[in-house]
Amino acid sequence: MLAYLKLHMKQLITVTMDIILGILALLMVISMIRQLFVLGGHVLSANHELSFATTIRGSLSFFMYFEFTMMIRKYIDEDHHIPIRYLVYIAITAILRQEMVIHDDAVQTLILSVSIFLLVLTLIALQFSEYRIPFLNHRHEADEIKRK
Repeated sequence: MLAYLKLHMKQLITVTMDIILGILALLMVISMIRQLFVLGGHVLSANHELSFATTIRGSLSFFMYFEFTMMIRKYIDEDHHIPIRYLVYIAITAILRQEMVIHDDAVQTLILSVSIFLLVLTLIALQFSEYRIPFLNHRHEADEIKRK
């Protein structure tokens, strides 16, 4: 009886989280579309005093909404977990966005570039470990068995 109750609670929490994440994703898509219209209005306006920084900030906001929406989708698609590799991609993207905005300080640019390099090394290590660590391969085999 206790095992049944735990399973039922787990399913209820999972469904509730999916609904809340779905609402959050919908709100992000609406915000993303709104940001696209704002950015389009700035670009197409007759006012030529639009600064490059304003355009970049609008573009970065749009991609942040897009990135978070895709992360929610990935979380739901991957049976309620986000692969580490995906989080590293997000970190690289965030650092690149930061580097696009703050590119006039040489030391800051060097630190951000080294950070990206370390994250790329992390991706290489993760790729290498998928073939070397048995329990990671076992998880993929278990996922394949579930799908069949």
